[in-house]
Amino acid sequence: MKRYALMVVFFMLFGLREGNVFANQFTSIDTEGTHAIQSDEYGSASSYFAVMSSTKDITVNVDGGAGILKFGNAGIPVTGIGYYLNADDDTGAKGHLNFNGNLEVYALRASSFWTPFQVNNNSGTQGASITVNGAIKAELNNIQQSSGSVQTLMITAMDGGHFIANGNIDLSGSAISQNGNASNYAIFVDPNVNVGTSITTKADLGNDMNDIINIHNITVKAAKTAENIGITGYGYDKGIIANPDKYFINVHGKASIDNLLAETSSSADSALSVAVYAQYEGQINFFSDLKINNIAATGVNAEAYAIYASDSGIINVNPNNDQNEIIQIEGNIIAIDDDGSYIDAAVNVNLTNADSYFLGETASNGTASVNINLSNGAQWRT
Repeated sequence: MKRYALMVVFFMLFGLREGNVFANQFTSIDTEGTHAIQSDEYGSASSYFAVMSSTKDITVNVDGGAGILKFGNAGIPVTGIGYYLNADDDTGAKGHLNFNGNLEVYALRASSFWTPFQVNNNSGTQGASITVNGAIKAELNNIQQSSGSVQTLMITAMDGGHFIANGNIDLSGSAISQNGNASNYAIFVDPNVNVGTSITTKADLGNDMNDIINIHNITVKAAKTAENIGITGYGYDKGIIANPDKYFINVHGKASIDNLLAETSSSADSALSVAVYAQYEGQINFFSDLKINNIAATGVNAEAYAIYASDSGIINVNPNNDQNEIIQIEGNIIAIDDDGSYIDAAVNVNLTNADSYFLGETASNGTASVNINLSNGAQWRT
């Protein structure tokens, strides 16, 4: 009875409706080749993953590519899903997963580390990839009731992997720890230190400007440090690899990032909330519309930014100066070089029409820079 009551509270507080908790078990796919499946709803998988393309090339067609696969569960299933989609490669030749269809995930669980969609390449050569030809919708709530910290990375590309999403993306949820740290990184790209100087880790989001990338309504609450980041790349390698292009995140669809909250109850720890954050050698590029608003952090040591570039990280908004792209950014923009080995962090924003505006302030130090370029009636308001 107590367990049921607790789940009902979770449903009410965090939006995981009982209608999105399913009972069927999905037969996990991990064999090479093409797999045709039908649209359906599942609460668990027969293995730790739903589809895992580990050193194999796998194609999944859901109703010929027009169907939808739904996963919905509460708690950690007995035969749980660690990864909904996973691809990795130790050979430098395979590990390619093509998922043709739409994917929806509704999940409530407690996990110290959780990344349900991950592509990871460990061979030191350009390798593994995940391509989703369809829409991705994920509502992921990672709630730790006992002691310990939680970390959720919703879509992840690491170690030379490449995540390609040709369709809409809708990400929401929460990461909550009652006694430790909590963090959420909705889209996270990390080259790590296992790859060579010529290897670039990538994420391409949206096939074109008709696709919508929506990161919204994500809450991170912690007894200690809380971090809530919408889109981020992290290229730190302790100086081992000298490569200014360790990662690229290219957003081709219309992007909206709103209602992100990081909250800490500790007076000794920090809360950080950022819509777009480029850290160390890499780039994040927005080629279509971008809207950012309501990025917030609360606590004694709380910081919130719309856009943040640090230590050779670069963020470009409307880099092609397209006069049709609507850019609306609410919140401060900062570029900081804190590490002497990494310089020239930059944020470049081109506002090219009367519907575009920046509402906020900028800050930079050292060789870092923030460049806001206005034309054709665009506005910068403080």
